[in-house]
Amino acid sequence: MSNENLQKILEHGKEALKFLQSDFNQCFEQMRYYDSQIFNILKFMFTGYSALIGISLGFYKFGLEKEIDLSIPIISALSIGLILGFFMFALTVRNRIYFVLVSRYINEQRGFFLQFKPLGFNNQTKMYTNRFQPLFF
Repeated sequence: MSNENLQKILEHGKEALKFLQSDFNQCFEQMRYYDSQIFNILKFMFTGYSALIGISLGFYKFGLEKEIDLSIPIISALSIGLILGFFMFALTVRNRIYFVLVSRYINEQRGFFLQFKPLGFNNQTKMYTNRFQPLFF
């Protein structure tokens, strides 16, 4: 192998390493984003359902006091809440899938580099290196 070919291989290796490093950092940021999105969706759902239950109970009590049948507005409000809940659940599941795919990619990269035990690093804490983890659900 000529010196020129060896130089090209080393240059390509350096570029590939820069790419993987940048990709790892960007994926880690994306993973944090999906994690915070899931948390924010769950907070929104909890707040929304708490308000919906409070409104429904308020309508029910008001209907009892005034002897008015408000069952149709209550059922309508709860039905709309159910539909929105299914939408938010689907959004949460979709974000979880994205989170898992990015996490598995990060684990695969981490596993690849740690298999060479750089600088004698043994990963004794067992930081995630399994490309099949985390599970989707």
